[in-house]
Amino acid sequence: MDYHKVKFAISLKAIVLDAKGNLLIIRRSKDDYTRPNGWDIPGGGLNENEDPRQGIQREIKEETGLDVTNIEILDTIPITLKDGCAAIMLVFKGLTDSSDITLSHEHDQFKWLSKEEVKSLDLPEIYKKFMEKI
Repeated sequence: MDYHKVKFAISLKAIVLDAKGNLLIIRRSKDDYTRPNGWDIPGGGLNENEDPRQGIQREIKEETGLDVTNIEILDTIPITLKDGCAAIMLVFKGLTDSSDITLSHEHDQFKWLSKEEVKSLDLPEIYKKFMEKI
């Protein structure tokens, strides 16, 4: 395999916890490319030459306005993106002491939920599995 010709990406996702241990869930906007009106967790793509921890902090800030600390990696999994691109998803856990959410244009709602409440939400099963690790 010629590694210099492979189309590959690194996806970042984060489970954000507040001081009470609740999880931040955000809803994608109705015109979202991937899962319109679907519940999600903050994240996005890693920029070229960007440190993954800084990348997830940037994505969380862009999507929610939150500053997150105590960033820890929870898991890594191989995935295939919608366009067929191979990727690795890096899943992080982080803490915030703020509840002041400012959503980006990519999202239109948010909820702070307990782990039990998340189980009944229409959220991708893989994200629910990540949440079991915290």
